[in-house]
Amino acid sequence: MPADNSQYIGFYGGSFDPIHNGHLELAKDLLEQAKLDRILFSPANQAPLREHSYVCSPSDRFAMVSAAVADTPGLEATDLEIQAGGTNFTLDSLRTLKSNMPDANFSVIIGADQLEKLPRWQRIEDLVKETEFIVLARPGHPLSPPTELPDLRMRSFNTREFKVSSSEVRNRIRDHLPIQELVPPPVASIITQRKLYR
Repeated sequence: MPADNSQYIGFYGGSFDPIHNGHLELAKDLLEQAKLDRILFSPANQAPLREHSYVCSPSDRFAMVSAAVADTPGLEATDLEIQAGGTNFTLDSLRTLKSNMPDANFSVIIGADQLEKLPRWQRIEDLVKETEFIVLARPGHPLSPPTELPDLRMRSFNTREFKVSSSEVRNRIRDHLPIQELVPPPVASIITQRKLYR
């Protein structure tokens, strides 16, 4: 990367319902592999391609994300999309971030499963012009850019695989099973205190 004073920031949007250890370890891998200065975790208020509503409220999900990243250098939480309200589009979020941090270089972090869906994203042609994508390899999903997006700029990385998902965490809570090995302790505390996912 060029020798300048710009920051290289990854934008990591998602439901985080709830955030779990896999999200955090993956992000820590990316900080090193992609040479990012920071990664911003952005819980969505409502994602456009999501068929079902979230289990937890935006404020609860943001509280869990904030608690999860609080003690990890380079990882931060932003409530940008929650404050925006309504359905969130990555292009709008990115433009807001750029207006607030004009000297920063932003990359959008997605999984290879989302790479296949990019042509369905709102105003994707404009987004492709404005940013690069950091794509996380996923078993069974190709890492080649969609043919509909020949100008897509992307870097792909093989991060560690984690056998944990938000749905598994929710199911274990519903079934009164322990989750201490799956989420950071501060997240487990919030789930218990607020009686989430029960």
